[in-house]
Amino acid sequence: MTMIEWGQDVDVKNAEEALLLNPLLVMLARRRWISESTTLHNEFAWNGRRVDVALIGNRNRTAAFELKLGSFGRVLEQAMYNRLSFDRSWVVTDGVPKSTSMEFAAANGVGVISVVAGLPRVLLQAELQIVSPAVRKRLIAQLGVPRT
Repeated sequence: MTMIEWGQDVDVKNAEEALLLNPLLVMLARRRWISESTTLHNEFAWNGRRVDVALIGNRNRTAAFELKLGSFGRVLEQAMYNRLSFDRSWVVTDGVPKSTSMEFAAANGVGVISVVAGLPRVLLQAELQIVSPAVRKRLIAQLGVPRT
């Protein structure tokens, strides 16, 4: 797990994910979905898996982002697992998914962000999930308190 420093490009092991990650972080900052007080993690270990990007904001809101070039079905499955623990769960992909995939994501409350030619665009907003208080407490403890 690597903590992502504010305002810095992230050096990731998977070069393909870097094509999605840095544009995603720029978009999150421009939309003010993250700020300097947000704690971000790359490859966050959670429940025996790794979440590509996990964050906790200044109101203790959590979000998970799964990044994948192609293979939308697999990344959607990962994002659905994240819905059990995070307030919002997102898929970040390099294209526009098929309408059936978008419908499935919508039915399961998973948000979709497409990055094409380095430009990210929200295709589907993630729904706010009510997480078990015990799971939420454990997740927040592992993510760390947002910076002040």
